[in-house]
Amino acid sequence: MARHFVILCFLFPLVFWVSNAGAQESSASFANGGIKIGYDNRACSAAIEGAIRYDSSTKCMGFCNGTAWTPTCEPDTCKKILDAGDSTGNGVYSLPDGNDVYCDMTTDSGGWTLVASIKTNVLEDKAGSYHADLQTLNPTGTTANHIWDGLRRKTEGDIRFVCKLDVTTGTLDVDLSFYSVNWYQTLTEFTDQTQVCFNTSGQPISPARRDNVAASSLAVGNLWNHDGEFEGEDNCSDNGDFTVDFDDRGMDGTSESESTDWGADDNVKKCGSSGPGGASAGWFIFVR
Repeated sequence: MARHFVILCFLFPLVFWVSNAGAQESSASFANGGIKIGYDNRACSAAIEGAIRYDSSTKCMGFCNGTAWTPTCEPDTCKKILDAGDSTGNGVYSLPDGNDVYCDMTTDSGGWTLVASIKTNVLEDKAGSYHADLQTLNPTGTTANHIWDGLRRKTEGDIRFVCKLDVTTGTLDVDLSFYSVNWYQTLTEFTDQTQVCFNTSGQPISPARRDNVAASSLAVGNLWNHDGEFEGEDNCSDNGDFTVDFDDRGMDGTSESESTDWGADDNVKKCGSSGPGGASAGWFIFVR
């Protein structure tokens, strides 16, 4: 009891100071036994040196050093690097975990981290470790057919599926964004693809999405054209299926060679209307 009294005596002055210092300053409250810090939108100055705040956009605490707000954690995704104002454009960035990754800072509002990259062979719906080809859209490896699981608790639910008929060019033949979905978490839950169930038959879903090549968007609730549903694979154990499409169901859609077909359907590679491509083709996944 005495220990609890000492802790409360220490905390109450902090809560009182933060919550009564002004309408624009940080607010603090108790939440499940802890302290919840709010956001302070004032300019940092000598008058508030030592103030703290929580920035929900970067998921990071910060403090005022008398001249500028300083984050207490390093951005650990491309989106957080962009939000922190540290972007220098598309390219390779170093993350706090020591891994270097390719960041697309321009397409569809930017902030995309590359988590899958392979040449010649298509990707499979399974988790795996970091590899060097996550630094480039011109990969040389043909065996890293998994999705890096290093950002599982760091993303906001956006995911992009990209493929190129020739990885040596700058042309993205298919580039599809899907917003506020849990697909990255689903796809990286297991290292065995037979345990991953990526929107099998009979699971209707209609997220907001964008065809970045055609600059065309569909709002939440817009059903796929074929049967009104999206199917990423026939069943969980099917290792020949892992596909998405912009508006034609995915697996077994009306057309299997549309400009937005991506992945593999019954072991047939798909990358747009020009076909699966040859040994120079590549498949990629970004998250944000």
